[in-house]
Amino acid sequence: MNLEKESRPGYLILSMTKITSSSILALGVVLMAAFGGCSTGSNASSRSLEATAFASPTQLTARLLDASTIELNWRNNATEDCAYWVEFTTPGSDYVKLDAVPQNVTTYKHPDLAPETKHVYRILPFFGRPTPAVALTTGKVTEGVTNIDEEGPLPALPGKKDDAPKQSIRHLSTIAAAAPTGLTVTLSSPTSADLRWKDRARDEDGFVVEVAADEKGPYQVCALLDPNTTSFRKAHLPPEFKVYFRVRAFFYGKPSAEATATTPAEPVSKSPAPEAK
Repeated sequence: MNLEKESRPGYLILSMTKITSSSILALGVVLMAAFGGCSTGSNASSRSLEATAFASPTQLTARLLDASTIELNWRNNATEDCAYWVEFTTPGSDYVKLDAVPQNVTTYKHPDLAPETKHVYRILPFFGRPTPAVALTTGKVTEGVTNIDEEGPLPALPGKKDDAPKQSIRHLSTIAAAAPTGLTVTLSSPTSADLRWKDRARDEDGFVVEVAADEKGPYQVCALLDPNTTSFRKAHLPPEFKVYFRVRAFFYGKPSAEATATTPAEPVSKSPAPEAK
């Protein structure tokens, strides 16, 4: 069996002078190896891109600025849009979320710490594309009237169930399609905003609601919600104030390595010297 190159680039013409079972078998082996190699290479390339996109932060350090303040510094490595939870614990306890910071922030100060205590830190990335920002201007507050609204998810609205297909949020090829859509923000009272959106992710770890005083940010997380949530009421906003909301479904990436710092013991106060008689 002879192989001759066709005039069009990237193609081959098979010229068979004699077809036998052994030649067909040999051809099958060649084609399987060729396509298998292409598939393996493509998968490896895809995994490499995703590893870079969802890379963990590194080089986390924790150092004492003074007796009760620890400063953290780390390096961002992810190329995909993300934010970070700063988490800490003390030996024998679970991690606690201190704050969420945007991707371009790589330092954090933890003040007012207990003396003589070992503090353990890690930086936990969370990934997911946010919705476009939606603006809302709060109303005027009547003197003597108290806002009694409670924050939290809202009851579902009556109507047709949303049966649109959902996508994986954990892959570059589908992360954009897995972002929430249709975000609406309305006033339920002069200083309470009701947010509703459509869930398009099938494997999220949860949702975050973010708020900012400017459309371009910086945005702060004002709610951390369970998977499959499609609404939230934010109460106690400033009156007569324009705010911007956005929502993102997210999944947690791999946290950074831990960093520790120990606060010193409280200084022993000296008793004042007795007055001379």
